[in-house]
Amino acid sequence: MICALMMFISVFSACLLPAQAQTPAPTSAPSALTKQATAIVRNMSPQQKIGQLFMISFPGSDAFVMSDVADLITNYRVGGVFLRTANQNFTNVSDGPRQIAELANRLQTIASTGVITNVTAPSITATRASTATVITTEFVPMFIAMTQDGDGAPYSDITQGLTALPSQMSIGATWKPENAEAAGRILGNELAKIGVNVLIGPALDVLESPRPNTLGDMGTRVFGGDPYWVGQFGAAFTAGVHVGANNRVAVIAKHFPGLGASDRNIEDEIPTVQKSLEQLKQIELAPFFSVMSVDPKLQRQTVDGLLVSHIRYRGFQGNIRANTSPVSLDPQAHQALMQLPEVAPWRNAGGVTFSDVLGVGSVRRFYDPLDASFNTRRIARDAFLAGNDVLVLGNFALTNSWQEQVANIRDTIQFFRLQYVSDQQFAARVDAALLRIISLKLRLYGASSLPANGSSGTATPATPSILPTATLTQTSTAFNFNASLVDTSALGVFKPTDDVTKQVLNDIGKQSITLLSPAARELPSLLPAPPGKDDSIVFITDDRQLRDCVRCATYPAIGRTALQDIVLNLYGPRTTGQINPTRVSSLGFSDLADFTRSNTPTTTLPAGATITPTVGASAIVTDASGITRTVPITRAPSPIEQANWLVISLIDLNATLKSNQILRDFLSQRADLLRDKRIIVFSFGAPYLLDATEISKITAYYGVYSRTPTSLEMAVRVLFGEFPASGSSPVSVAALNYSLLLQTAPDPAQVIPLVTSENLTSTQGTPAPLDLKIGDKLKLRAGPIIDRNAHVVPDGTPVQFILSYPTERVDLPTLVASTRGGMAETIVTIERKGNLVARVQADQAITSFTLRVNIGETSTQIETIRPTVQPSPSPVPLPNTPVRVTEPPIVVATPAPSPVVRVLRASLGSFGLTLLGMGVLAFFANVLSRKSRRLRASNRWRAILWGWTVGWLAYAFVAMGVPGTNQVAVNFGWTGGVLLALVTAFVMILITFIIQFALQYATIQKTFPRNGRQG
Repeated sequence: MICALMMFISVFSACLLPAQAQTPAPTSAPSALTKQATAIVRNMSPQQKIGQLFMISFPGSDAFVMSDVADLITNYRVGGVFLRTANQNFTNVSDGPRQIAELANRLQTIASTGVITNVTAPSITATRASTATVITTEFVPMFIAMTQDGDGAPYSDITQGLTALPSQMSIGATWKPENAEAAGRILGNELAKIGVNVLIGPALDVLESPRPNTLGDMGTRVFGGDPYWVGQFGAAFTAGVHVGANNRVAVIAKHFPGLGASDRNIEDEIPTVQKSLEQLKQIELAPFFSVMSVDPKLQRQTVDGLLVSHIRYRGFQGNIRANTSPVSLDPQAHQALMQLPEVAPWRNAGGVTFSDVLGVGSVRRFYDPLDASFNTRRIARDAFLAGNDVLVLGNFALTNSWQEQVANIRDTIQFFRLQYVSDQQFAARVDAALLRIISLKLRLYGASSLPANGSSGTATPATPSILPTATLTQTSTAFNFNASLVDTSALGVFKPTDDVTKQVLNDIGKQSITLLSPAARELPSLLPAPPGKDDSIVFITDDRQLRDCVRCATYPAIGRTALQDIVLNLYGPRTTGQINPTRVSSLGFSDLADFTRSNTPTTTLPAGATITPTVGASAIVTDASGITRTVPITRAPSPIEQANWLVISLIDLNATLKSNQILRDFLSQRADLLRDKRIIVFSFGAPYLLDATEISKITAYYGVYSRTPTSLEMAVRVLFGEFPASGSSPVSVAALNYSLLLQTAPDPAQVIPLVTSENLTSTQGTPAPLDLKIGDKLKLRAGPIIDRNAHVVPDGTPVQFILSYPTERVDLPTLVASTRGGMAETIVTIERKGNLVARVQADQAITSFTLRVNIGETSTQIETIRPTVQPSPSPVPLPNTPVRVTEPPIVVATPAPSPVVRVLRASLGSFGLTLLGMGVLAFFANVLSRKSRRLRASNRWRAILWGWTVGWLAYAFVAMGVPGTNQVAVNFGWTGGVLLALVTAFVMILITFIIQFALQYATIQKTFPRNGRQG
């Protein structure tokens, strides 16, 4: 009965779990901020509540009283906007930041006025009345969101007026998280100054297996391919944004749970990844865990929200035949992620989830493969009920018509209002989401906040003419309206080029550049000197054109003469005079089309002359007077033929671009033009663009990872030998046999430091006294442990602590610990006296300091022994080896096997004691058996000899350390062999006596049968 009742309760609880996951019960008393947010939510109308769930994008910069966006904010209470240059919300010119700041001020002012119109029915055709009604309402600031991933267009919306930050991969190639924090500080400071309070970024995708030149390739929009390092850079960047913005910019990490394994463009088609939840936790989710701590000490590096991507999984819950819906639209998958132990505390503490853009083609085609209909209500409802707090409505229509989009937005909001008043569960879900949203906005603009400029004064308000004068009255007390505005007067001279910023950019650019091929030790022989005055240099640059919007003007991704201009500026006649300007020229990829086939010889003809081709390298020329002559055919040499240096600049090699195919054809078909030239390739995109054959044709291949002006300059400085390329690729490069898994493994050539927690010794062989007794614990610490790139190994790398008593020839169980910050610790319990020796090894790194702990009767001494000879490292393939290999399997730490303890000690004393014991045992066995008078003497001595034989064999087995006997010696010391011998002998004698009695009795019965005997 009780068992049945318990089963019923557990099943009933499991059924309720999904619903509870949406609004988990708090694990601690609510904070003051939560209480304030709860009070605000309680006093909001249903219309206000519903509007806060939506973030919209809109075209143009019109945000005045009669605009559509003003109507959506005032009448539909929309809580956020997503600004994009593609929507022409601003233009990328020198005063672009001022445009954004003024637009942000206007949007915040509209949100504060409470202007509403006489909407009498929940109809999408409702029109605004000609006269506005002004009411006082609780001001809730707007989310003003943008993406700014770095490296310019198309991944950074603002390309003019703000600091040109490098790509995430460029920062990752430095392997220094402090660079990420510095870049985050710059970005956070500048976004806060222009009124942007939500950064959709950074991307925390893990590029575990790059897919060069495919539609799903993430390119340089990732920090790298190792989950640990991506998490470290993501946390540092997040902390930098928070500090730089003075906590006025919310950081929304994307693309949860990770697009690193995606094989297609997520905007065009929903990718399906075959991974289980447990596999995701090991790779894709690990960086997100790093930025979701609820520890107050790590608050700065904790993200405020997650952007949930449109990606689905096969085998998510273990069934390899089952597919999820896109996580952004799937309640079960979304909630399973939110319930993870690493995520749930962050979520319960107020972590906000944002849906990815709901109007992209992939979402439309997921619901209708023919892309003929767009059920906006269903899509928005599914995304909300899946667990997204904020719904991003961009491209929210089948067409690009803004009127169709705005109608869909209004209809969806009205639908949500009706659901709120008619469905209690839906209303509860809205209130739970709204509590998280309001809490986040309170952290940004609570009433106790200072203005964004850091002063105690009031920010310059929006132009009064944009709204009726009566609407400028501010009655809210929960939020600081002045803090939501920014001072646009200072933006006229906004120059993000101070010395500190320049130094940060220079450091990242210098530290990130990577020599991909050849190996550094081979470079001097291939490039003994940089270009000189007598050298001819041709720069061949990807001349693709970009545009910010459909109607915007085009501009080059990299200027055709950009590198040439930098070279002449740094090394031309006006500076060092190292380069002759007349011997430097620039071409674009499109110019190479003429060189992909043999050039047709030409000759210069007189005016009016005609030419008659002949066989050979000559022609018959007839001039205007009719005179004919044979002339040799000559042609002017091309710049490429004259050059002895070719410097090629890559962005990517997307096959859809004709110019990229021209470059590949040039490299494969014109080997004659490449002969005897020094060919340098700078990859300003990802480092895995070229294949092994193409790399074999070039002299040096560098990864720059970014095409900002600073990155271009640093590439030129490396070319001219000002400093070596010191970066390391943060992702695998299969064509170079460069495996990130191998590179981040412990370096076999290192000597691992090993100390006690007190670090008692600092010089070799110097013993240090320590008060340790049997039963005390000794903490050992190993590290830092370095990988093959000379950085600390990722957290979780297994380290083995090997312990032994060499004098007694006893090996203790191996202890396995995982690294954290490159260090590994373990605790050893002192169980016996003697000379304890400890060393460590990690994977193929087998050489370490040795600790010798001399445990005596009254005191203990520890000395450190440092090895003088390092082992030869295991052969590592050279970076320029153009061979494709299969990456080694991922090594997963497994529990240490049961230790095998070897005891090989056999002393004369133990032998004598065993002999004495055996004699005593034989004497008593003989005496007792004789008293029975039922066993013949021969049988008695046969049993005793069998016992002696087996007993001595047991003693010999222990003495020689036969497997299975070590534990006896460990537990009983030197007496183990003696005890085992005596016990075994006794048991054997007893068994033999019983057998002899049985045999003797059987013989008597056979000789004197019972029925033949007389009483």
